[in-house]
Parts: sequence; C-alpha cells; structure tokens
Amino acid sequence: ADYYKPLKALARKHDLVLIRITDKREEALPSLGIIPVRDNESGKTRWMNTGAGNFRHDIFGQQQKRVKELEDFSRKMQINFLSVSAEENYVPKLLKLFKVRNKAMKSA
Repeated sequence: ADYYKPLKALARKHDLVLIRITDKREEALPSLGIIPVRDNESGKTRWMNTGAGNFRHDIFGQQQKRVKELEDFSRKMQINFLSVSAEENYVPKLLKLFKVRNKAMKSA
C-alpha cells in the first residue's frame, strides 16, 4: 500500500502505534446484487455483483491479506499493532497494549 513508505520513515524517528479499526459491516458484505463499489485508494468506481458467492469470499481474502501484510510490516519495523472493532469496548485492549509498552520501555 502507499502508506508503507511514509510509515517506515516515521518509524525510524518516532515511537509509533498502529491501530486498525474494523467494522463488521465491512467484513460481512450483504448480498445486494450489482452495485457500484468505489476504491478509496485509486478513486475508481466499478460495478460489482455482491450476490456472487466468490465476490464476498474474494473480498474477505483480500482483507485478510492486507491485515497480514500490515502485521508483518509492523513486526519488521518494531511498531506496535492493535486491531479493534468499532462495536467493541476498545479500552481494555488499549490499556493492555500500553502496559506492555510501559514494561518494554522500563526494561530497555
């Protein structure tokens, strides 16, 4: 993705935390038939058949691939990565992350 290069530059000079916020509506697309779908990164709009079984499977696979790439990038660059759902209480996950970070900073 286009954001890896700037993130890499930031990570060299700053202490970063990447937080991925998910929405269940993005993960479980409804079967709506043929609809326009806009790619936010390219700005292009394509007509997609959301009723096709492989469409939802392909979208889910692409999302999983992007998440894995982001996790791998974060690990490689030693950036903390956290994934939270918009529907959940994210505070416990944030507290846990910052406790782990605090311990790591004290022991360094």
